[in-house]
Amino acid sequence: MPLIDVSFPSPGLIDGRRIHDFVADYVSDKQLDEASIPFRCVATNFLLKQEVVITAGLMVDAVRASISIPGIFAPFKREENVYLVDGGVVNPVPVSVVRDMGADVVIAVNLNKDPKAERSNESSASKGSDTSSDSTAESKSSDQDTSDTLSSLANRYDALKDVLQDQVDQWIPDPQTGLNIFDVLGNSINVMEQRVTEANLQIDRPDLLIEPNLMEFGIFDFHQSKPMIQIGYDTAKAVMPRIQESLTSSD
Repeated sequence: MPLIDVSFPSPGLIDGRRIHDFVADYVSDKQLDEASIPFRCVATNFLLKQEVVITAGLMVDAVRASISIPGIFAPFKREENVYLVDGGVVNPVPVSVVRDMGADVVIAVNLNKDPKAERSNESSASKGSDTSSDSTAESKSSDQDTSDTLSSLANRYDALKDVLQDQVDQWIPDPQTGLNIFDVLGNSINVMEQRVTEANLQIDRPDLLIEPNLMEFGIFDFHQSKPMIQIGYDTAKAVMPRIQESLTSSD
């Protein structure tokens, strides 16, 4: 099913109805408060320039609103004169939202890691890297199950890549720069979110921050799902001792 429905004139290059229908195929008419794990979506009220934490209503609507990248996806109209765009505009790593939900330990994942920043996954992984032989054996025994899960997830994205990439490639890159309109918009938004993330994390720091370095990938690199998933897995595994320590200390 094509996921890109280009539309002009429009407040976004992509209408977003097909993405909405795609998500609906997985979550149907499930409500947010029906999730087995407490779940919130963060969006931005485009007109009021305010963060909106979606706590109720259809899950598909909440997801559609929270992924509405400005300029690329048309804003999601929640109600009259309420238009929502990507929550990353105001709160890319919503630590404050999770704390307000009552979490004892907040483990955050920042996908907007700036490779020039002082924080690094290597230094994070080096702290608490000593593990017992028992925990190492247990980790190895679970690798196969984890690998199967990752493969399943990657295959799901691979099923989308051809259709999505073909649609994006129709926007012919500029011969001088090699960039298309999606590259320009996507990279601009990434820069913005990096700076917002850095500022927010100075105020609301999680107990543990995981930062996979995905800067080599673009906003529409669905065809690169396998290496992205692997980077995320490897980064999380490297700090697993610290994750276990954080959870244990909260008991």
